[in-house]
Amino acid sequence: RKLECGMSTLEVKAIQAPTGYDLQMPAGSVIQFASKNLIDTFISTSSTYATTHLTIDFTPKFANSTILVQWFGSVYFDAVADHGRGQIRKDGNELTTANQKYNQHDLLAYLSTTYARGGVMSGFWAGDAGSTSQATYAYYMKSGSGSTVQIYKNSGISITEIAG
Repeated sequence: RKLECGMSTLEVKAIQAPTGYDLQMPAGSVIQFASKNLIDTFISTSSTYATTHLTIDFTPKFANSTILVQWFGSVYFDAVADHGRGQIRKDGNELTTANQKYNQHDLLAYLSTTYARGGVMSGFWAGDAGSTSQATYAYYMKSGSGSTVQIYKNSGISITEIAG
């Protein structure tokens, strides 16, 4: 502990609630943050959604918190006549918000039979934690034709728990 007069500086190692009370952060406060930044490349030829390397396990501290998931990366698709698609999931299931599916198919690129395509992808999802159980959040990708899709290096995923 440290208390200075003049500038009113108070330094403590921890704040503990009195017996019978529960300390809670004000709504909108960040409770915890986790991230994974990668330089690996994910490559797939799956025509169904495949789990990418953008995956992270997270355990909320409070069931009434809001969970904010963000992801980014550079994507590449072979020269074929199809679309590259992506999707964020929790424990392998599509995420929903207000009784609607959030992102059945993020359209990452219109593909061309003449040119391979590359670009930047980024997105976010925010929704209720719902429980204090550990969950795995992961980004999935697919190519409708089974051609090569990839997230090329410098990619990441992060999760922020926000007090409800």
